[in-house]
Amino acid sequence: MKKLLGATAGSCAVALSLTAAGLSDTIMHPQLIITNARIRTMDAAQPQAEALAIQGNRLLAIGGAKSIGSLAGPATRVIDAQGKLV
Repeated sequence: MKKLLGATAGSCAVALSLTAAGLSDTIMHPQLIITNARIRTMDAAQPQAEALAIQGNRLLAIGGAKSIGSLAGPATRVIDAQGKLV
């Protein structure tokens, strides 16, 4: 357990130092965000969500419209699902 926590702390330190060095532009933004949706997650802890972020063929994040929207970069395509089920 200590090794896992140490590795996580080390990863966080690297990410923070990259941001502090002004290299935060290297962080990848999702290619696609679907927002204003009714998303069924099939997760008992979070059964519903409003938005999701996709990069390539991977689901990066799922959650509220504000938090997912903040991940968008200049080239991110944003689709308004107009309240439809996803």
